[in-house]
Amino acid sequence: MFAQKRTQLMIISDLFKHQWQKTFRAPGYYKNLAVTILMAFVALYFVGALMFFGAMFPVFVADVAPQFTAMEAFSGSLLYMLLFSLAMRYFMQSLGTINLQPYQILPIKRSVIVNYILLKPLLTPANYLTLAFVIPFVVRYVSREPDALCRVQFVAVIVFLIWFNVLVASYLKRRFSATLWGTLGVLLCFGAIAGLEYFKIFSLFSISKNVFGFLLSNPFGLVLVLLLPLGAYYLNKAFFRKNYYAESFEKQSKKQNYISHFSFMDKFGKTGELMQVHIKTFLRNKRMKATLWTMPFILLYGLLFYNNSSYGLGMKMFAGIFVTGFPMLILGQWAIGLNSTYFDAIMSKKITVRDYILSFYYMMFVLCIVSFILTTPYFFYGKEIMIVQTVAFLYNIGVNISILLFFSTFNDKRIELNTGGAMNYQGVSMKNFLVMIPIMIVPMLMIGIANAFNAQNVALWILAILGILGIISTKPLLAFCEKQFLRRKYILCEGFRKKDE
Repeated sequence: MFAQKRTQLMIISDLFKHQWQKTFRAPGYYKNLAVTILMAFVALYFVGALMFFGAMFPVFVADVAPQFTAMEAFSGSLLYMLLFSLAMRYFMQSLGTINLQPYQILPIKRSVIVNYILLKPLLTPANYLTLAFVIPFVVRYVSREPDALCRVQFVAVIVFLIWFNVLVASYLKRRFSATLWGTLGVLLCFGAIAGLEYFKIFSLFSISKNVFGFLLSNPFGLVLVLLLPLGAYYLNKAFFRKNYYAESFEKQSKKQNYISHFSFMDKFGKTGELMQVHIKTFLRNKRMKATLWTMPFILLYGLLFYNNSSYGLGMKMFAGIFVTGFPMLILGQWAIGLNSTYFDAIMSKKITVRDYILSFYYMMFVLCIVSFILTTPYFFYGKEIMIVQTVAFLYNIGVNISILLFFSTFNDKRIELNTGGAMNYQGVSMKNFLVMIPIMIVPMLMIGIANAFNAQNVALWILAILGILGIISTKPLLAFCEKQFLRRKYILCEGFRKKDE
């Protein structure tokens, strides 16, 4: 029995080794090394910020909520953090996957492969960013409490909760994300919890404070919390017993086929047919789908800036461009790259460059209009916000769409449609970050310069006029993008043929 378990562990370690080798041997890994290093520095920044906040948390609680101790405030907030993390993981966490075919013909038990798939996300470093906050908090505060658990035991409880969160998110995503109604059901559950808390029907804070206060300060709490990830683990195992093979998902795939039918676009000719292809591609790409489900949260981004008087007009313009153009920015960043897997086939068809460019232009134009309409409730914040939103919208459709179309021709990295959604930088290069300068930074700089001369209204007029001129000059701007596409066409074809993996 012991030898059998040892053999299974060795096979799992070999699977991790294969994945490690696959990552570092991929040609695209070294091409994207600059982006990887940049993201590492960003991660280090967040780790440092969390460590500082964790060390200073008792001081913040004493200033903001003196009626609670630091432990009570931490325990009361833990349920909020778990639910928020669960929601983010459901929409953004990539599922642990493996190419089954090479292993199915080897003498490897199904349970070993399932264990690997379930354990893989638990080893992702990003899951443990919370510890950057918890450990300084434990060192500074928890260890000084006479009735608290020791440092290691306290941290172990948090780790078990992280495991539970990751495994439950994986189960929910596998169980419900395959269908639109399943995802809407999960959204309604989270929305109902938020609504009950908002209307003060019951307080999650007091429930969390009592439950987690007991679990964190009681020796039996460690055992009880350990049962949570174990239960989530066996829940996933039960799911895999019924859905191990790809054929198990055929019925689900048939149910969601209606999402991919947009036949009404056929009447718009070749441009409409291409738009239909782009929408199907967008919905079939896991990263794009994950981004799509985060849209409701992104549209609320303006609440962070519009409701805060400490932010100037420049930051409000930044928020305005973002909330009225987020879908456009996402599609524009990956516009041509999303067709990379069948780009040669598209180029061999009887399709003009004008139709191909127009298909992306109309899609981004419509997405901007939809985003603008959905964010009109921000007008209730006053005249200034109404003007900012309108100017940002005009700048997006008049200037930013053309900029995105032009710069999309420089992104010649292949994007696989079946790759994971979160922590996935396939196809990302420094060009994706540089394009944000004219899109987001230039308007802020213009307003900043105008502010130095006390002429912010002049900057708003300039941005609005630029947007209107861009709308009027759509044909010459698109012609310029067409020429750029023709110059880069064969470079794109060559780049898209190279597989990173």
